Amino acid sequence: MKQVKYLCGLNYNFLELSPYLSAIQMKNHYEGHYLKYVSKTNKIIGQHELIKKLYRKIKELNIENRLMCHDIFFRCVIKHSNIFTLNKTDINMISQAYFHEIFFSGLTSHNNSISSLQLYKLKIFGSYEAFDKIYSDYINLSTKHFSSGWIWFVYFNNKIIVVDTQDAEHPNYDLKCVLMTIDLWEHAYYTEYAYDRDEYIKKVFMLINWKIVYDKISLLA
Repeated sequence: MKQVKYLCGLNYNFLELSPYLSAIQMKNHYEGHYLKYVSKTNKIIGQHELIKKLYRKIKELNIENRLMCHDIFFRCVIKHSNIFTLNKTDINMISQAYFHEIFFSGLTSHNNSISSLQLYKLKIFGSYEAFDKIYSDYINLSTKHFSSGWIWFVYFNNKIIVVDTQDAEHPNYDLKCVLMTIDLWEHAYYTEYAYDRDEYIKKVFMLINWKIVYDKISLLA
């Protein structure tokens, strides 16, 4: 089995996220942390015949969008980790690789983020007030969140909600309803913002690719 190729190339280069996230910060995060998760995840997959069989079956569906293919694959593995006899360490590693993929693939330049928000804001949120509420929930949960973890934008009951989780835990919703996640681990921001996670939280929101969020909602609606 060939190794799973994560992200199949980003739709931006690291410089495009500056000054909100510097190229050095992104390089440290992507190459120093994410790719280690990928390497270890590939090793775990290679040792489990049932997981390799699942991946082959999903590949046979001929899904052109690699990220969509990964979504199906990793949602199955994480949801049914007991069937695959994965221990807690293995499932944490696989989850971290998958969550980082969602995070990195959901970013774009600030200009693209602004233009996509202008285009899709009302289609996604329904009203400016609803958007303001989601942003407020995001800031409040992120700033109050203790230690490492993730902030999630989830589509549930035809609306977006914001939830947070610790460490490598996923939200208590069907993972197919996840629209975007923001990394709250220190390695996501420490090179750029040191201990000022609150500033990072505000700045990374300005890099969300809202077209991707809209496209995911369209598939769920």
